[in-house]
Amino acid sequence: MLRTGDEANLRTQPLLDARGGSLAKPVVDCRAQEVEVRWGRPEPWLLGAWRTDVIRNGVMLTPRGDWEEVCRYREGRIEHWEYERKLSHGVRLQRQITYLGRDGVLFLADAVLSSRRACWAVEVARGIGPAVLRTDGESPAGLSPGIGAAAWWMPLIPREYFHPDADPPSPSPGVATWRGRWEGRALFLPFVLLATGSEVERRSPPTWRNLTVTERGHVVSADTAVAYRVQLGSRQWVFYRSLAAPGNRAFLGCNFAGESLAGTFGKKGVTALLEVELEE
Repeated sequence: MLRTGDEANLRTQPLLDARGGSLAKPVVDCRAQEVEVRWGRPEPWLLGAWRTDVIRNGVMLTPRGDWEEVCRYREGRIEHWEYERKLSHGVRLQRQITYLGRDGVLFLADAVLSSRRACWAVEVARGIGPAVLRTDGESPAGLSPGIGAAAWWMPLIPREYFHPDADPPSPSPGVATWRGRWEGRALFLPFVLLATGSEVERRSPPTWRNLTVTERGHVVSADTAVAYRVQLGSRQWVFYRSLAAPGNRAFLGCNFAGESLAGTFGKKGVTALLEVELEE
């Protein structure tokens, strides 16, 4: 079941593109073998196939089926998609796309889910347009914005959860690549694309931090649940995802028992814009 927050809590005015029109919604195309997401104008910010390679205990995992849609929701300027694909060795790869239209935020994530702990390696590649600036939350990757409305691309992946030899986000033109290694039962690999609403936001990179998630007063592991706080200028958002059976967990003063949440953060704390709750 999905729920959206009160429309009054959203931005009163939507972000505009370079031509003064409202931002076009992203286009999500799910085919048997790939999921493609396109967004941005007049030149695309996000385009091309979304590729994720997963290695388990030194063995490259192969698909055991096609991508299947497991959740689709749309209300006003909020849209949400979820897809799943079975991989070898009983591993599931879930893909999440959440669009907060009035804020100009596109949240993209892969969840690698397994019933057993293992050593993993992963490579994620996404096509990025020339008008997109990149940062890891600490420093820009050095690409200048092209013609059109600029946006920031940022991975939300804590470095401490990965081995020291993990590669940083690639600054190669036309593609954003991330490689990492980790141990655990599951992992969430989120990225966020933020449309800039002012010249100040274009010049000041967004930042983010990993939030502590607790359950019954105890901190949970990163393969149980994760939460993130993202800031661009004066605007802030919060994202949460459960990677195990959902439980009543707390993060940033918010209690939530569902699978995932996307919201804003302000003086009154977390305001949920989208909540996904698994049906029992």
